[in-house]
Amino acid sequence: MIYDIALIFSFENLYKDIVNINSVCEVIGLKEETEYNNKYIVKIIRKGKFYNTKLILYTSKSDMFFPGDILNFQGEFYLPEEARNYKGFNYNNYLRQSKIYGIVYTEDVNKVFTKKDKFYFRGIILNSFSQNLEKIYDTSKNGFIEGILFGYTEKIEEEVKENFRIANISHILAISGLHVFYISYFTTIILEKILKNRNLEKIILIIILVLFCFITGESTSCKRACIMEIISIISFLYIKKYNFYRSYIISFFIIIISNPYNIFNLGMWLSYLGVLGIKKYSKFLYMIFNHYIKINQISQIIIQNLTMSLSVQITVFPIIIYNFNTISYLFLLSNVIVFLFIDKIIILGYLSIFFSFINLNLGLIFSNINEILIDIFFKIIEILSRLPLSKVYIKTPYFLCILSYYFLLFFIYIFYTKNKFYILRLFCSFNFVQIQLKRIYMKLKKILYITIIIVLIIVLFQIKNNYLEIYFVDVGQGDCTLIKTPKEKSILVDGGDGNSEKYDYGKKVVLPYLLDRKISKLDYIIISHFDSDHVGGIISIIKEIKVEKIVIGKQFEESENFKLFLEIAKEKNIQLQIVEGGDIIHIEKDLLFYVLWPTSEKIVNENILNNNSLVGKLVYKNFSMLFTGDIEEIAEKEILKKYENDQLNSTVLKVAHHGSKTSSTMEFLENVKPKYALIGVGKNNNFGHPSNVTIENLNKIGTNIFRTDENGEITIKTDGIKIKKINCCIKNKFQNFGINNSKLYILQIGDKNEKSYYLWNYNIWIFNRNRFLLCKFVENKSSKCVF
Repeated sequence: MIYDIALIFSFENLYKDIVNINSVCEVIGLKEETEYNNKYIVKIIRKGKFYNTKLILYTSKSDMFFPGDILNFQGEFYLPEEARNYKGFNYNNYLRQSKIYGIVYTEDVNKVFTKKDKFYFRGIILNSFSQNLEKIYDTSKNGFIEGILFGYTEKIEEEVKENFRIANISHILAISGLHVFYISYFTTIILEKILKNRNLEKIILIIILVLFCFITGESTSCKRACIMEIISIISFLYIKKYNFYRSYIISFFIIIISNPYNIFNLGMWLSYLGVLGIKKYSKFLYMIFNHYIKINQISQIIIQNLTMSLSVQITVFPIIIYNFNTISYLFLLSNVIVFLFIDKIIILGYLSIFFSFINLNLGLIFSNINEILIDIFFKIIEILSRLPLSKVYIKTPYFLCILSYYFLLFFIYIFYTKNKFYILRLFCSFNFVQIQLKRIYMKLKKILYITIIIVLIIVLFQIKNNYLEIYFVDVGQGDCTLIKTPKEKSILVDGGDGNSEKYDYGKKVVLPYLLDRKISKLDYIIISHFDSDHVGGIISIIKEIKVEKIVIGKQFEESENFKLFLEIAKEKNIQLQIVEGGDIIHIEKDLLFYVLWPTSEKIVNENILNNNSLVGKLVYKNFSMLFTGDIEEIAEKEILKKYENDQLNSTVLKVAHHGSKTSSTMEFLENVKPKYALIGVGKNNNFGHPSNVTIENLNKIGTNIFRTDENGEITIKTDGIKIKKINCCIKNKFQNFGINNSKLYILQIGDKNEKSYYLWNYNIWIFNRNRFLLCKFVENKSSKCVF
């Protein structure tokens, strides 16, 4: 109930999606530059009152504003997008973690006046820090220092970020307990020299920590560290005894209640699990190392760093795998190096910025030493990121596996606290392990047999799965279809755009999607043609995961994409099958892919790549799906001449050329007679796809239309006799604030400021001024709300 109420009061539903708004706001964040716009975080003001509604405001490049500026603007409001594919990136949840409600694009904005409040002074401080860092640090290192000292990572070069990700050390860019420790340590030393009152020192330290958290952007990891440190100070002042678990739990509840969407914040989970790992397992691991290694003063530093790194990785690596699908087998080495370098870089960074305000030359002395350390650090991480096994892709683990892992960690901890040497003997004595395993086996023999029977039943159930599953993936203005066969083969038809200058859908969308679908190997890739929006993503995918065979149509023009593809396919030793009309690919029993087009007998020279796209019909018993690539009217007419009606008739049609008006003629559609049509198209694309003509033609023949721009990913499941289900990732029934399977729906009835109806887990809280009621929500078959 507390969580529900906190969630309700975290956001105020002022605007609907895609509406023009005219409002007043205050700029609360420094400018961020994007390719075409300037980006500001603003807070809405109405009748002189601040609302709990923060927005991202995109303005033209010529508009320059500063925190504290009060703006009058008019623009189009958009709610952030939710996940468009299975386990895809949820931009809505991501922005809600910063209490940002929506996005506004405006070209009509003007400054009214500047308010000198906390946001203004934070802007002044950060701007001063940024300017001084530019003076004393080289351009290539300036962004890194600003990120590591203050948590603002926008200026860090993308290559550096990628090297950090591969080496599993991205966590160093977050403001965490290490920063708070140094701030507290040096502040305490200075205050002890100036003041002789211990209580006053602690109170000033608390104020400095609150200011530090505010200046660095109030990230969850920084909040966690600051709250725990403040609780420890308060404990010292009033209780004289610090309890780690008390401060740990209190800080967790403060962060969650202040913004319930922090429950999705990856940084929060990594921070809390990391500090818990250090608390629980670093001493235990140190004992194990001490058993085998004679520790002297030199090796003690290395062992301590190693055990700290191991204890953090033990607790966070399932979360890393679940979210990033990668693991580095060199993570121990890279994290030991981090522990050796990062504390010195942070200390020198803070000293250089501090002394630069006193004297620029003093700041340069510290920055020059720091730049040498950073150069060495960057070079080592770059070398590590290029080594074999530095980046290994792993399928997304089942959530139950993650829970089991943490249960095992908890089990080990319980044993360790009861008898500290029990686990040590367990690790250090092979005979002891044998004895204990036999004892466990005798005690759990019955449970083991039952478990084996359950597993066998599940396996048999999976074997009898005769469903063909088709996933039409949302890759923006492009095509991508994943097919999972009844015998668990995986087929990918096209892979979206791979233009790295804009957005590589293969690397950033399709590859994570495959791993989320538990696929790390593809049996077939079928490429319709070599336009970038179909094959670009494929080029990224075949670089990263194993592919057994790639099927392409006969080529009548060697494009640059085709040449690049051949080079990579040869380098990866992938079997290549070139097909043309009349060929049949036998995928497995009852599942065939009939190649209908192109053909050497009739080459279409007009728009040669599109009109000679590979056209094929996937047939599974009575079900069929026609893939059409980007063929246009001229190719459709040739296909109609070649094949009779029943050969083209299909249950599902992948609409050609993203629904362009140059394709999907009435004659062609009447021959295919699809029950369902799938259109891969980008939201608000510049091509006008899909064409109104194409939509009208499909409506005339009674086809159900699904579009990735409106529905996101589309899933079809069939047993070959009939379609069992068709699901869409995006459902527009209500404005959905999605929290996994639990949904928060917000319905507004009457005046926005008077009544709001909040649905949470099918309970509805009705708030009307100073009172609230609890009702039940029921959904009837007509999909209307009933109270």
